[in-house]
Amino acid sequence: MHPVEAITIKDYVHLVEVLKTWRAFGSNKYPEEFYEYDGTGMFELFCACIENMRINFNEGKIEDMAETLSPEEREFLTRLLQKQ
Repeated sequence: MHPVEAITIKDYVHLVEVLKTWRAFGSNKYPEEFYEYDGTGMFELFCACIENMRINFNEGKIEDMAETLSPEEREFLTRLLQKQ
C-alpha cells in the first residue's frame, strides 16, 4: 500500500470532484489499488458541513439550498434522518 499523500485542492470545482469520487485516503492518487470505502470518514466530513451550515445559514439560505437538492439526494437524506 502506498503512503497517504496530501491532496492540493486547486479550486471549488476540484474540491467538489475530489469529494464526489473519494473512497479513502490514498484512493484518488492510486485508483488501481482497492481501498475499502471509509464511510465513517465521509460521514464526519458531512457532519462538519452540516455544522458549518447550521451556524452560518439563515432561513432564506436554507430554502435556497434545499431547492438545489436532486430527488436522489432528497431521498438519501430522508432515509438517513428516518434512521434515528
